[in-house]
Amino acid sequence: MRIITTLCLALSLVSGSDILCPDGTTMCRNGGTCELVNIPNQVGDYICDCINAFNEDSIYEGAECGHEHTDTCGITSIEEAALSRAFCTNNGKCVVVDG
Repeated sequence: MRIITTLCLALSLVSGSDILCPDGTTMCRNGGTCELVNIPNQVGDYICDCINAFNEDSIYEGAECGHEHTDTCGITSIEEAALSRAFCTNNGKCVVVDG
């Protein structure tokens, strides 16, 4: 029974547009991609690149590309907001800063 439970958990973690990076520990969600870290003392570690972590309804950011956008800074196209990185997550709101 334990083997079946473990298998079911593993399958539910890697579904849809979620991927497990080659290090076996980093999970990139919602279309995010695995990127190998090129930093001393972290060789072989992976991070998630969230530039493509969006769909027709939502944009995602964060360590695993799991935080959904809460504001698109006045841009009506989700794709345009995602590609220009003009959005906020975690209930953040866009503000105009004069400078």
